[in-house]
Formats: sequence, structure tokens, C-alpha cells
Amino acid sequence: MVLACNAFMNASPLAGNVVPTVGHGYGGNMSSSATPLVDGPNLIKQTSHEFWIQNQNEANFPSEVIADCESAMLLSVEVAPIA
Repeated sequence: MVLACNAFMNASPLAGNVVPTVGHGYGGNMSSSATPLVDGPNLIKQTSHEFWIQNQNEANFPSEVIADCESAMLLSVEVAPIA
């Protein structure tokens, strides 16, 4: 599944670096669509709204983060994931 998230948070001077963060999140689908393609597979697109609660970390990122995410998945005629 391809997942692209746009997180709304303050810019960090550590942008581009990986900072381990522990937490959990909640979310729900806002929309979902299935488009049958000419050669048989189905393209599934979903939009979700999520809220993450994270422990404080060394980069001092906000502990509460909200994101709108879009995902897409290509399923074969047999409903097996292709991409």
C-alpha cells in the first residue's frame, strides 16, 4: 500500500533526520473509492484523518499530531495486492 501523509506540525531544525518516536494513533476513513481498470484490476483510493499521541523525544516534536492521509492500492482480479 502506498501511503502519503501530510502531517501538520511545526518545522524542525532536524528536518531530514530520523528521530525515534514512540506513541499510538487513532484514525478513520473519510472517503474510499474503487475504480475498475480496463484490464481487470481495481484501483482502491482512501482518505483518512488521524490523530497521533507521541511520547516526548530528543527532537522535542509536539506530542500531539494531526494528519490527513491518502493511500492507494492496486488489486488483481483475484483481489490479490499488486501494488
